[in-house]
Amino acid sequence: MKKLLLLIAFISISFYNLKAQETTKIWIVRHAEKATIDTENKDPELTDKGLTRAWDLNNYLQKEKINKLYATNFFRTRQTLQPLASTFSLDIDIYKDNDALIKKIKALKGNNNIVVAGHSNTVIKLVKDLGATINVDTLTEADYDYIFLVTIKGDEVKLKTKHFGAKHHITKL
Repeated sequence: MKKLLLLIAFISISFYNLKAQETTKIWIVRHAEKATIDTENKDPELTDKGLTRAWDLNNYLQKEKINKLYATNFFRTRQTLQPLASTFSLDIDIYKDNDALIKKIKALKGNNNIVVAGHSNTVIKLVKDLGATINVDTLTEADYDYIFLVTIKGDEVKLKTKHFGAKHHITKL
């Protein structure tokens, strides 16, 4: 009986250690440059600069094994991820709020590489909601080139902040 209990304990600890070793990497970006000519249009598409930035994002992440893409239900966020969707043969899943998105991410098994496209007023909140520490509350309308990598391994959450594509930011992080 002792041997059986020891075996069960060993297996339980082994499974816990395997789960603790799983790593989820989440790259979070604001959508690329959007058209602003028609101020009445609540769902504009990307400008030529924005389309270039979407391809810059693809080039920045092409060596990663991206397995999930999430965007809000706006044309500009989906367009931002479209080159990645083509490169990795993935669908772009729509998310409505951070809580639902985080539940989906936490439900994923194994190692995952995820890209999320949001908005100037949602990106920083998502970084914080995932458990990362960042010292700014929002991005401005002029911030398009930030990319936030949130890495979750067990209970440890790390954040790296970088830029991709042409320089286009005023917020200092």
